[in-house]
Parts: sequence; C-alpha cells; structure tokens
Amino acid sequence: MKAKPGSRTDTVIDSMSSPPAFDRRRFERLRLKLPLQFRLEDGSEVIDCFTENISSEGVYFISLRSLTCGERLEVDLVLPLQSSGSNQLRVHLKCCAQVARVDESRERLGFGVACRIETYSICFEPDRRWDQMFRSAKA
Repeated sequence: MKAKPGSRTDTVIDSMSSPPAFDRRRFERLRLKLPLQFRLEDGSEVIDCFTENISSEGVYFISLRSLTCGERLEVDLVLPLQSSGSNQLRVHLKCCAQVARVDESRERLGFGVACRIETYSICFEPDRRWDQMFRSAKA
C-alpha cells in the first residue's frame, strides 16, 4: 500500500533518506571577525590571527600555525572599542583555552582551530592609537 503524499508515513520515509542536520552546540555562535593573539601554555611565540566565530563556551579562529587537539593556549581576544567619556578603552577577553578540533582551512591558508574556553578574565586598556592622536591634536 502506497502512502499518500504529505501523510505521516510519507514524511517518515523522506526523513530517513536525508537525516536532519544535528548541532550539538548548547550556545549560539556569533560570526565575528575579531583580532586574537594566542600563545602555547609554555609561553612560546605569540601568534596573531582573527576569529571566525565565538560563543560563551568557545572560539573558532584561523591560524597559520598548526595545533594539536588537547593543547592548552593563552588567548587574548580584542573586542571592539568602548567609549568612556573622552577615553577609548579596548576590552580584552583573556582566556585559558583547550584546542578541541583542528581543520584544514578551505577558504584561506592555515588551519581552523576550535577551542573550548576554560577560564577567562576581562581587562580594559586604553587604545594607544587614540591617545597618540589626541596628544598630537593638542600640540
């Protein structure tokens, strides 16, 4: 017996032929391109790169340096400038993170690195470029 189009049986058969995409993430990811620096836990070289997306539990960025799952990183993520009166403050999200996945980047040179944020702190620092521009304008 053939199922009528749009019937419940027809829907079950269609869903079995192409399973729905399942996203295991618990928190929304925001597609943001923000400057990021990281260094390995041993304090070696500092690597500059940009984020592709972030969430409250993790960050994904493209790096020219290959990393390995399980490596721990010190991450400094620079958020957009915040204005505080006449001062421009840079907001830094400083994190300890662990590499969860490494992908070959298809769009660019480098590696896509997914990290799980373990701990973080927020720091406010003046934007040095703004201070220099302000001083030169006063002179």
